[in-house]
Amino acid sequence: MGVKPATSFLKDSGLEMEKGVIVTDDSLKTNLTDIYAVGDCALVKNRLTGHTQWSAMGSTANLTGRTLAQRLAGKNNSYAGCLGTGIVRLAADLNA
Repeated sequence: MGVKPATSFLKDSGLEMEKGVIVTDDSLKTNLTDIYAVGDCALVKNRLTGHTQWSAMGSTANLTGRTLAQRLAGKNNSYAGCLGTGIVRLAADLNA
């Protein structure tokens, strides 16, 4: 549908990106010192495969945001990864 993160303004920032999505580690850090990324603009790890993926889901944004807030408040935690779920409408009144 053409949905993609609005990160084009970061083009010359030095942030490592893949296909316009910011690369992060398990601590949600980017390749730049003291810069973190969460939400729809950041890659996350898939909990089942271990590979990075773009997960533009509200639940992923919420959980990564919470994880980062706790980390910045001093908790030594990391984001375990998403499950890579999705939603599809199969008919006028049937969602899966």
